[in-house]
Amino acid sequence: MSTLSIKLRRDIILHKYQFFSIVTVVLLGIALFAASHDSYKNLRLSYYATHKILHFADLTFGPSQFNDKQLNQVIKLRDVAGATGRINVDIPIKLSTKKKILGRAISYPIKNQPAVNKLSIFKGSYFKPKIKYQVLVEKHFAQFHHLGIGDKIEILLHSSTNPQPKWRKFTVTGIVISPEYIWVTRSRQDVMPSPDNFGVLFVPQSILQKSLGSSSQFKYNELVVQLKNGASISSVKQKIQKISSFNSSIPVLAKKDQPGNATLKEDLDGFNELSVFFPFVFLSIGAMAIYIMLTRMVHTQRAQIGILRANGYSRWSIIGYYLSFGLIVGIIGSVLGVIIGISAGGTITRFYTSMLAIPIVKINFYPDTALTAVVIALLSVLIGVWAPAHTASKIKPATAMRGETPSSGGRKSLAEKLIPFLTYLSTQWKIPLRGMGRNRRRSLSTILGVVFAIVLILMSWGMLDTTNYLLDRQFNYIQKQDLKVYFSQPLSKRQITIIAKLPGVEKLEPLTELPVNLKHGGKHYSTVLQAMPTNTKMHQFYFKSGTKTKLSNSGLLVGKALREKLNLKKGEAISLKIMNKPVKIKIAGFLNEALGTYAYISLTKLQHYLPPNQRQNFSSAQIKVKKDKLTRVKNKLAKLPEVAGVEDSRALYKTIKKFNKLFYGFVGVMLAFGGIMAFALIFNTMTVNIFERSREIATLKTLGIGKRRISHLITTENILLVIVGTAPGLLVGYYMSKIAMNQFSSDLFSFDLYIYPLTYVYCALIIVVVALVSQWPALRAVHRLNLAKVIKERST
Repeated sequence: MSTLSIKLRRDIILHKYQFFSIVTVVLLGIALFAASHDSYKNLRLSYYATHKILHFADLTFGPSQFNDKQLNQVIKLRDVAGATGRINVDIPIKLSTKKKILGRAISYPIKNQPAVNKLSIFKGSYFKPKIKYQVLVEKHFAQFHHLGIGDKIEILLHSSTNPQPKWRKFTVTGIVISPEYIWVTRSRQDVMPSPDNFGVLFVPQSILQKSLGSSSQFKYNELVVQLKNGASISSVKQKIQKISSFNSSIPVLAKKDQPGNATLKEDLDGFNELSVFFPFVFLSIGAMAIYIMLTRMVHTQRAQIGILRANGYSRWSIIGYYLSFGLIVGIIGSVLGVIIGISAGGTITRFYTSMLAIPIVKINFYPDTALTAVVIALLSVLIGVWAPAHTASKIKPATAMRGETPSSGGRKSLAEKLIPFLTYLSTQWKIPLRGMGRNRRRSLSTILGVVFAIVLILMSWGMLDTTNYLLDRQFNYIQKQDLKVYFSQPLSKRQITIIAKLPGVEKLEPLTELPVNLKHGGKHYSTVLQAMPTNTKMHQFYFKSGTKTKLSNSGLLVGKALREKLNLKKGEAISLKIMNKPVKIKIAGFLNEALGTYAYISLTKLQHYLPPNQRQNFSSAQIKVKKDKLTRVKNKLAKLPEVAGVEDSRALYKTIKKFNKLFYGFVGVMLAFGGIMAFALIFNTMTVNIFERSREIATLKTLGIGKRRISHLITTENILLVIVGTAPGLLVGYYMSKIAMNQFSSDLFSFDLYIYPLTYVYCALIIVVVALVSQWPALRAVHRLNLAKVIKERST
């Protein structure tokens, strides 16, 4: 075994704690990368397989009116793999518990599944021809309400012979999974309705056609189309729109814009971005940690390097020695990290797919992930190792063996110069203050270690704070209603007043909601226009600055995402249609809301654009309920025939928090990893910091200074360095958290970073505690030093 190989082994043993702390940093970074990247690939494959097997539609045309002739013409197009006509309506649903919900009913053929958007049967069976009133229930809704095969559900249906709608009982024959509702959404702006407030049912086509009074000429209000592989979506879309009697203005929704699929994709894309961002940060800090460690190792081994160089070892052999140190760290950390990460990736995939009820789950081994992880780990550590290795190779033997000239002591520290009264402190305080400036390399590396440790903790904690703060703000300060009531048909102000007088109702405000397509500068965005009283108490409006505003009678308030999506400015006019009437309205401001991108208008302003007979009719209402009366009011509302559904804001809040489980889990793992890495970094820094001073400590001991006094001096200096590093650490951590939160922001979710003030305090206290704990083993070790041996080494 060569001299350098023996030295390498002995150095690893001598610095075993620092060595394993850096291995831990690399291991965690690689494990995180492998787990998140593998789970992302697994989820993407699972979605793709589900869409393929269930023939998820590439294009959806409607709502409009379609007939069999048009459907057959679409089916015959060369690039069309399949097409299906159907009815898709929002309809009141009543459960056996008497709970009333505004759900969605979609028609399906009674005998066989359609060519497009097939259903995966989770329990029970497809429709049974002998049962007239039967229904298939989407899995999320069924599980939430504990619906089983044979249970009854009531649906409010119209009849061609009776103008008054009638409740019909349907038997549940199957629990199903739909490719459209893997992520259940009501619309693009309502991407996480609670199963308590919304559900999807699949009803025999003949039942819905009769209910809607569909004529023989028009049977469907939607066409769903699947394309052949390689077909151009835009080309097929144009061909379909040219079909005879086909209205070219009919809304068309591509698969990528389908609300459930778009939400799922954005969630997955955000997850993928974080799966790259966090490991990059962790491994960058790992590279910096090994850089600090080896720089200080080179500094303490100057004499040894000088001897090696004097005995004929070349510069490249010295570089190779230190690169070998880094390679060993990288290999051990990456191999262990890959093993742990791949196993965790499968667990994450199973958790996520079970939560979303994805019927087809793909968990594969990806060699490219393992190879990439190892390469990234080796590159990160080699980058960190190169500078100190190169520095070591340039040390001249004569210079190294002369040793260092001690820095002059007794000079005032920078703190004493800036704050004069510190000069009058006792010696036990002056020594640590002046010690910080005496060895600037050591002090700077300690401060950097503190900064990195704080970044690791604050970045994850900040994401948790932001999510909790924004949800609390959305549901307690912006949306202040307890219930939202949907009417089976528009109600007059007098009819709404009757509902407002129900026992337990504290306040009621009418609301009108209209789907609109906003257009500006050749761009467009589909959303919901909400009209409320100018002095509404149910919804508060805030700009990004935090300034509160009110609805204006002269313009629209819109979500801030539209500023970029439509290239809009405050005061500019935007085009939209209200009741098929084209209008232009000025933008009054951009709102900062966490969920969705809505447009808001005052009821007074909206009524200018409505026909006179509709100006005093409202589609829904927002209700504030007296404390402890919520359940009673919900039950009373459900009994009213004019009420189609009741939405509970608290239930929606709980649903969103449930769907955030993966996010919380991911960030929780980040926080745990960050905490472990922070400890490893601080431990490494403190250990090197103390061992570097072994000769100094031995000298103090020979002068009769006791262990407790020495420990106090070292601890004081270390804590002062921690305090100095805290402020820049919190600042850098804030901006890194901001970058991380931006990975999840879109028009559906707006994540503006918010960190609670106490989080900064807790973070700083954690770092101080970690510093105190991590220096304890090193202090014990130096107190057991052999004084004669250390002094002998010093004299030689």
